[in-house]
Amino acid sequence: MTILSLFAAFKMTSMAPTASLAVQFEPEFYEFQGGANSKVHTAVEIPSTKQPVLLFAHGIGGDKNQVFDYLGTRFAPVFPREAHTIGTFNFREVTGTDGSIRLRDAYMAQDGDIKELKKAVDAVPDGVKIVGVGVSRGASTWLTFLGTYPDYGHRVAALVLESPFADFDDVLGKFLGATARGIGQAIIFRNYSRFGIKPIKVAKKVPKNIPMLFIHSLQDTLIPYIHSLQLYATVREDGHADVYLLPLEFGDRHAGLFFRGQGGVARKYLRTFFERYDLPWGRVMYKGSEVEAVPQSGKTDDQPFSKEWLGRLTDEGSEEGLLPLDALKLGVEGVREQIEKEENG
Repeated sequence: MTILSLFAAFKMTSMAPTASLAVQFEPEFYEFQGGANSKVHTAVEIPSTKQPVLLFAHGIGGDKNQVFDYLGTRFAPVFPREAHTIGTFNFREVTGTDGSIRLRDAYMAQDGDIKELKKAVDAVPDGVKIVGVGVSRGASTWLTFLGTYPDYGHRVAALVLESPFADFDDVLGKFLGATARGIGQAIIFRNYSRFGIKPIKVAKKVPKNIPMLFIHSLQDTLIPYIHSLQLYATVREDGHADVYLLPLEFGDRHAGLFFRGQGGVARKYLRTFFERYDLPWGRVMYKGSEVEAVPQSGKTDDQPFSKEWLGRLTDEGSEEGLLPLDALKLGVEGVREQIEKEENG
């Protein structure tokens, strides 16, 4: 793959912004009113202390307005908007109100990105719960932020991590090969350091009180799902018990997993994850019906990552029903075996 095609891949990885708000490096907060299908939202200067803040970190190629795709601007809402204040912000590569970016200013979950996320967390009043949500680079930044500042663990009630990378070096190497990787970094991602902080190196420092839900598509061609496998195994090996991994058999080439393919399935597991950890859900509608929960616990004899297990995990039409949330709490040994299979092709 050429450097130009690498640039195009990352420029197009996130959906186009859905609004033209003024570019600034200050976090913004919104509150929704008017029912489950309403798109009415109001900007608020200080988040309400009556409800938790869902704080969104966008992917590369997007900007702070990407959050509105998750809140129902173009698609059915993914998250319970009325039950949370919504927080969003720009990472430093965003340069225009049209969502234009300079990839050379992207830190790819390193220092500059960590500082912007910390600024957004600091804007939330102490004592207000934060649900951290990130897609792609944004998901990876939640891990490097909490790995760098574990003292912030008491501020975060849960993490929802969609399509993160474990090590950006591996992503560059996949596209360009080992020889050209350094050239691609120097030309396109100038602020990224191969010797800087990496999610896979600090994930085990994320406080163990924070539940995590990883979601990744097996069809992801930009950041293969082995990255989520590696991150999941790392935190579980360190004794983090409340970690879940949802591998979707059919998804987009990267991210957008709550909207396309098996998005309806992803929403059901998301609701159950919220309910298990006492996070408000309220009502979320999808295709004319309220999003249902899957069972929280139950027994399955299917081997994880087998065709049968993946089928039951994602087949809404199965007579046996979807697997329970606990089926996503996988044993480390089995995940490591799957990683080895993926690495060996």
